[in-house]
Parts: sequence; C-alpha cells; structure tokens
Amino acid sequence: MASPLRGFKLWLAVIPVLQRRAIGRRPPGVSAACARTNLPPSKREASSALPALLITPYQRQIRMSAAMSPDGKRSRHEPRLRPRPAAGLTAGVRHPGDVTAPERFLQFEHGYRDGLHFYTVAVDQSNLPSPVWLGLRKLDYPEDPDLNPWHRHAINNWYGESLAVWRALTWTLTAGRSRYVIPCYLRDEVARCLGIGRKDIQLVRWEYEVDIELPDWEAADYGFVPARTNSLLSRTEDTWDIDHVGFAGLFEVNSFRQLTDIDRVLAGDTCSELTVFALHHPGRRDELAAALNQSDRPDLAAVLEPGEIFVDMAVDRECGLFPRSYLTVKAPDLTPQVDQLADHFSQAFRRYLDMVGQIHTWNDFHSAIDGLLAPPHTGGIHRG
Repeated sequence: MASPLRGFKLWLAVIPVLQRRAIGRRPPGVSAACARTNLPPSKREASSALPALLITPYQRQIRMSAAMSPDGKRSRHEPRLRPRPAAGLTAGVRHPGDVTAPERFLQFEHGYRDGLHFYTVAVDQSNLPSPVWLGLRKLDYPEDPDLNPWHRHAINNWYGESLAVWRALTWTLTAGRSRYVIPCYLRDEVARCLGIGRKDIQLVRWEYEVDIELPDWEAADYGFVPARTNSLLSRTEDTWDIDHVGFAGLFEVNSFRQLTDIDRVLAGDTCSELTVFALHHPGRRDELAAALNQSDRPDLAAVLEPGEIFVDMAVDRECGLFPRSYLTVKAPDLTPQVDQLADHFSQAFRRYLDMVGQIHTWNDFHSAIDGLLAPPHTGGIHRG
C-alpha cells in the first residue's frame, strides 16, 4: 500500500503541472492573470478553478494511442478522448489532397527577431494536405515494417504525405551537423522507441514551445518554457517519475529513419511538437544540455553558434482541432537553403500529385514516397 506521505507528494507534484497546462505556459515576467486575460474563453474558464482542470476540453497532449490499430491504420471509429470542435470546423473529416494550395505548407516567411533569422510556415487545415493516395484508406497494411507505410514513413490514412515532407526538409536542411531533438511531453515513450534506458536519458529542464492554439506565429512563439512530461499519468510506485516530471529528454538522432520513428511516437497525441538542434559537432551536445539545465530561461540566440540551425515542428494532429500547425527554422545567419529546399520539395510534391493515380501497389507507393522525400540531386530516400 502506498504511504499517505507519498500520495501527498504526488498531489503536490501534479498541481503545478495541471495549472501550467490549464492557463498556458507563458514567458517569464508575464503574470498568470495577464496570461489569462489574453486567452480564449474556454482556456480562461479552465484556469479559474482546479477541479475544472480534469474535465476542460483544453487539456493538452491527451493520449490517442487507442485510436491506432496494430498495423498503423487509424480506426474510423476511434475513441475520442477530447470533445470535437463546434460543428462547422470539419474536424476529423479528411478529403484526400483537398487543399486550396497544394504547396502552401512549404511557403516560408522570413524575418529577423531576437538576434536570429527565422523562417516560418503557418498552415491551417485547408493548407496542410491530408493523405493523397487512396490506397492508404482502401488497402490492408502489410505486417512487414519495411512495407508498412506507417512504420516506414509515418504515413497512414490520417497522417498524410505532407508531414513526411516537413521531416525530409528538416533532415536535409540540417545535413552535415550533429542533430539532437527534444520531443515534447512523450520523453519516456521516445526513449523506449530508441532503446534508451531512462537512467541514460539526457534530462533537460527547458524545452521549446510554439503554441498551435494561437493563429499568429509571433504570439505563438513562446521560446523556451519549463519542461513537462506525461509521467504522472502512468500508475507506478517508482518515485523516479515524480522526481523527473519536470524534465524533457534530449536525444541524439543519427538517421532519417530515427527522426521518423520519433515523430511516429508523437503522433499518438492530439498535437505534437518536435524540436531539432543541428550543431557543429558532437562536443556541442554537453554545452547545449548545460544551457537547457540552467535556472534562468535560456536565450536561443545565445545557444546557437554561427552555422548552427534550430527547427521546430508543432503540429495539429486532429485535422482542425487547433488553428495552426507551424514549421519554424531559426539560425544566427541568413539561410537561403530554407527557400531552396522549400522549392525543391514543392516541385517534388507537385510531381507526386501528378503521378499518384499511377500508384496501385505498396511497392509503387514506397517508390513514389522515396522519390518525394529524396534530397536534391539524389534518387532515393535519405540514408544519413
């Protein structure tokens, strides 16, 4: 039987986490009252009373793993752990390739702020292409992971080709650097996916957030915020979960397949966020970890050295439940490769749309996706 003292300590650990999730994580110096003033009504109401935290539709990152079948195909009648938006937002309705501008999800806007160049894509449901190939809905998925579209590409009848293109652009842009990622919220699940024991996880106190509940990127770009995980949602007598609930994980990524596997883990939530730090060499990893473990809020401009790149993918996984999905690139230097790669993948996506009617088998599909995700001047999928 768990001791009353442990139960009390658990409740003390839960309260600040739930409060932060209810009122929104905000930059230091902004009071809770001030933050609530600018929140939408549903979010403001959720912050007014602690009991409401357990039932408010605003609760972030609720697990949706029950919605995915073992083969990776999402059930049409999956359990809904969050209420649907009001009628008229068409959340949960997927029309293959039905978008107003097919390449809108690759059109970056450039600016300069806080000592860094930034390149951003902000898209809503109408501009983030849903699964294009009809076989993703109609065909049975192979058991072989190398032939299964979900296990190989993190593409299925719900998460379309466009998100795979975002990952491919991220991987190509950061080539030649040592890559480290912070997966928001699902630290332990990602560690298990990578075969890393929890005692070997590089823990960090700060993670990055771009809030997809806000339709304007400059307001949504919070920067570094206190980390948190879903550890307290699991039933365990191990105090490690309680002691480390306020830490994210910093993981090295050595292949495009690993990046895809991590994003596949994050797809189990209603929204996901994956941050990539592309550094000059492996020795910079300890410096990054130290910066993300300091007591004061880190400054990204001070973390990155010239030639290094930061990428953040904040994604609405529920097709209209949130106003935006964001792809953010930041760097100390002008980075023309962003627009060059956006043009490359836009053309590749257009070619894919033109030939998708010729795809009839899983082998055809994988060949087409390998071509879609290939970096410039190559004919196949990423290997590095």
